[in-house]
Amino acid sequence: SDLPNWLKESNLLLVFIAGRKPVASRQLTRPARMGAQLGHLVAAANFLVNSAAAVRGLQIYPTLPSNARVPIKFGLCGEVINSKAKPWFLLYPGLCAFMGFFPLVRDPVQDAGVPEWVTDPVLFKDISRISAHGILLLTGAFIAAVTEEVPGIVCETRSCLPQQLTIGYLALMFGSLGATYLAQRTLTCSR
Repeated sequence: SDLPNWLKESNLLLVFIAGRKPVASRQLTRPARMGAQLGHLVAAANFLVNSAAAVRGLQIYPTLPSNARVPIKFGLCGEVINSKAKPWFLLYPGLCAFMGFFPLVRDPVQDAGVPEWVTDPVLFKDISRISAHGILLLTGAFIAAVTEEVPGIVCETRSCLPQQLTIGYLALMFGSLGATYLAQRTLTCSR
């Protein structure tokens, strides 16, 4: 079939479709098994959160007034900077659907290069893949929260997003990128 190698090896698609347990294609050491399990858990959480957010966004859309001005751009503290017509609201569920399904179709790190200092390229790509799924999960949760806040902003019961939402998202994003870098530097290179 035309499935990516990482999906064939992990049998992740079978877990989603048939509920079957993945079949081990090779014997893994305990830390590698734990990493593979974490990767599957984060990928499944990404799929579920983004799919649920897409469905919820589609449920909210008909409840918006026909002349609604939907906030599209927010400032660092959550203030609305730019608004567009009602159909632009579909951007939120569309992004969530894309972020949920894209990793099932294509490996997010398939074409990523490996730096010269890496001594274990397979582990490097595994860490990168877990990080990519985690960032998609984090971004999907952020967009889901924004989607829930938009009707209140449109109906003028709120004027902006909760201040902690944007700042918290950015802090978690930079923290996860930093953790990825540290994991890659300490686990994939020999000194």
